[in-house]
Amino acid sequence: MSLIVLENLLDASKLTALCLTKSQSSCEGATLRKAHYELGEATAEHIANSYLSDTSNYAVIILMRAGLNFGLGVADALEYLDHQVSVYFAEKGGLAQEDLDELSGKKVVIVDAVVNTGKSVFQVLNQLEKGQAKNSVVATIVMPESAQVLANELNIISVRVSARKYKGAKVKTVVGGMGPDTGDRLFGTY
Repeated sequence: MSLIVLENLLDASKLTALCLTKSQSSCEGATLRKAHYELGEATAEHIANSYLSDTSNYAVIILMRAGLNFGLGVADALEYLDHQVSVYFAEKGGLAQEDLDELSGKKVVIVDAVVNTGKSVFQVLNQLEKGQAKNSVVATIVMPESAQVLANELNIISVRVSARKYKGAKVKTVVGGMGPDTGDRLFGTY
């Protein structure tokens, strides 16, 4: 399996968007949602050109709720690149059975804004058929260095890898290993 880190491949506008996504940026709301979306667009190009170039039929599974804007950026950009895209939303507990039934024959892209331990990703992967799980790709904006070992089991495209790791909490600034939850920053739910 593998890990592609996009940070050094991004143009100036996408690097600006990336800076806005960092916990210490104090960016939130519409500006942060737009930055996530733009990074999703950039990630989609690499998905189409790297991991899953042998298909034009994608299932983008968005881990709710922090993955929403990033995932929509991925899905929309794949569609703009003339691929057929179906979008699914995974809540806690994974995908609904009716969604799983529709995934046959599609290349799966699992999207989350932050991958720390991989627990949420594996929850979805465990629901997929073995071949589909093995050939899927995980897309994320950031993962801590400690999570790079997940690339032993997964195909991952991460916009960046961070030396820091924060536990998401209902706080506005980083204090004592606790940082603002990405979903709270995106949707103003502190």
